[in-house]
Amino acid sequence: MTAIEKILGEIRPALIHGSRRRTAAACFLAERFDKESEMHLRAILSAYVKRLDSHQSALAQWKSEGGAVGTAP
Repeated sequence: MTAIEKILGEIRPALIHGSRRRTAAACFLAERFDKESEMHLRAILSAYVKRLDSHQSALAQWKSEGGAVGTAP
């Protein structure tokens, strides 16, 4: 909500004068903000999980190939 209020404050007051227009503008932003944020967070989380999986796969391969020098396989 803070981000939405900030954006509304940056818009020229003449464009959203009156409480009905301000409420409509806030609802418009809130609907899009939620959808964009959710999609963005999903994309970030998916990339993070892929990196973790890749890291775990690399560690497993490293261990199966003998691991660090001087350790028993």
